[in-house]
Order: sequence, then C-alpha cells, then structure tokens
Amino acid sequence: TDRQIVIDGCNVAWNYNDCHGFSTEGLQLCLEWFLARNFSKVVAFVPKTYIIAPDSNKRPSRSAHAAKTGFYQNRADDIDGLKRLHERGLVQFTPPGGDDD
Repeated sequence: TDRQIVIDGCNVAWNYNDCHGFSTEGLQLCLEWFLARNFSKVVAFVPKTYIIAPDSNKRPSRSAHAAKTGFYQNRADDIDGLKRLHERGLVQFTPPGGDDD
C-alpha cells in the first residue's frame, strides 16, 4: 500500500524547540524518521513567512515580551536548511496568512 505522511511543519518545529522558536533541525529529524521507515511520501507544510528575512521596517511585535525576546518572529532558525528541505521535496510552502492556532 501507498503510505503517505503529511506533517504540520510549524507545530513540529516549534515543539521540538520547546516553543522557543522554529527548529529546522527538529523538523528535519521528524521527516527523516518517517523516511527511514519506508513511507512512500513524506511532506511537511510550512508558511512561506518562515523563510523570509527579517524586515527592519515592519511594525513592532505584539507585546513588550515579544519585542524583547523575538518570540513572535515567525522565522526558521536555519532558513537555508529549510530551503534545502523544500528543494528535496520534503517541505512545501503555503501562502502567508493568519495564525492557525
């Protein structure tokens, strides 16, 4: 049978890092875990905002804590690594939009 896996890339990456940021390594480990178990198709979906470089002209974050810690900055910790996962067909980028949580 055709065994396919679809992954919510944001939730996996953030939870791997204890919700302190998007961990490309955590997402990659998850993808590789399923690939090592011979699933025919493994793909994670991630909003495109995670590969966009910071814009210094944007308005400040939603809270003082977020502005101080960068908690709400939706960017991958390894943008190039996330792009490589995309090039391998393991990550698909979705249009930027509102928070799904």
